[in-house]
Amino acid sequence: MELKLDWFNLDMKMEGKVEYVRACWYLCCLWVYMVIHHCAVLPLCVVCPVPVKEELKCFLSWCLWSCMKHVMVNERYVHVDYCGDAVDDETSAMVLCNHSSMLDYMVIACMGEDHKMKGRCNFLIWKKCVKFPDLRIAYQKFRISENWRMSSRELDREFHPAITSKRPYWTVVFPEVDSYTAFLHDKNVAFSQANHAPVYQNLLSPRYACFTQPASYLKKRGGACDLYDVTLCYWAVKDGQRICKSPTLLDVMFNRDNTQWNVDVHVKKISMKSLPRRDHGLQKWLERTWIEKDGLLKKKHKTIDTHEDHKKRFRKRN
Repeated sequence: MELKLDWFNLDMKMEGKVEYVRACWYLCCLWVYMVIHHCAVLPLCVVCPVPVKEELKCFLSWCLWSCMKHVMVNERYVHVDYCGDAVDDETSAMVLCNHSSMLDYMVIACMGEDHKMKGRCNFLIWKKCVKFPDLRIAYQKFRISENWRMSSRELDREFHPAITSKRPYWTVVFPEVDSYTAFLHDKNVAFSQANHAPVYQNLLSPRYACFTQPASYLKKRGGACDLYDVTLCYWAVKDGQRICKSPTLLDVMFNRDNTQWNVDVHVKKISMKSLPRRDHGLQKWLERTWIEKDGLLKKKHKTIDTHEDHKKRFRKRN
């Protein structure tokens, strides 16, 4: 009896196991980083002077996002395409972005590293300016409502590094607060229809205070020269078919069916001086911007192609 081995299939199975082990290793490193940050860095920052504390946080953030960029982008787990207006290097700015996935933080932070931010990218999440999402944000989420507002004291405390530092900072704001899901979208549509508010097909309704407060504060204090209106559109190619879906970190890392993840980043540059001065004007401006962003996402979903050249950007994984 002759025994035949399919060496090609055997090699592909081994490649799949290697990819799985590699993904587990990356996630373990990320978990260790989080543990070190909470158990060692945060207690140390309590006793450090403010400038030293901020420099330490920026250095650790730069290390994290540089590693994430190498793993996710350079290793081609996800491909990032930029379009729209150019982004200036080493310039303080406010970044306004839709919130589709936890990968949003990685995409925006990697864009900041491309423009020499060196870890000076602050995300305003649930009343906290953080370098990356951590356990404190989970606590804040359960403690306060989605329509949160910040007091003058909280604004001074959270934006102090961006205002006082001689080095440039990015302040990233997600007005939707929560990431987009079908369940939250249905709730938003029902609420908007009941209150005669704009209905968005590809976005959640923005929480106005999450944008108007930081925008007014940074404009008055000179904490940002420009505003970058960023639109993230995630999609994938699987078996030659387009999938308009926002992936999770696990979807990308443990990709056993060779789905090719892609994100289109559209940037629109706006001068902070051109923004309305009063809160009511900022709310109307944000509403118009969100309507335009919803239309842009609708257009992108219709025009994304699945040509063979997209497949060449990704290494084959099984």
